[in-house]
Amino acid sequence: MKQINTVSDGVRAFFETYENATNSYEVENISPLYAESFLFGTPQGAQAVKKEDFLRVLPKRRGFFSTVGLRKTEVASLEETKLDDNYRMVKVGWLMHYEQAAKEPIADENSATYILFSGGHFPTNRDADRPPGSDEESSGIGFDVKAVLLLKRRPPRPWAHGRPRL
Repeated sequence: MKQINTVSDGVRAFFETYENATNSYEVENISPLYAESFLFGTPQGAQAVKKEDFLRVLPKRRGFFSTVGLRKTEVASLEETKLDDNYRMVKVGWLMHYEQAAKEPIADENSATYILFSGGHFPTNRDADRPPGSDEESSGIGFDVKAVLLLKRRPPRPWAHGRPRL
């Protein structure tokens, strides 16, 4: 992670876990990070998505990103806004690293906005250090935070119009 503005420990830990899960493409790593249903928004509109449907398309997503040369995705920035005790809005800057044969490697900047739900308690460092197997552990990060809304700025398209802006 690069530029991280002042964000709560719970949000930082959630996105560290999210980054690792995204890079692994493993359903069991990604599943705990989403609510049973969530909204997915694009510039064309929003739609409700069942987590089970989302998880079913992950293997296709992995195949697509492999064909376009995505090697790694990392959080470049986090900007948190507390909405209330239950919800946080987090604008995430992503840096997507692409490599393809006979093309120069590139890093494409992208962003997405997430609404996270915590059930009334956004954790502190002390909560994140809770031992595995505790009652509140469900996302693998020692507390229960779920994405309930994901707004994408645009789909990744690293070579669509020449070299992307860095």
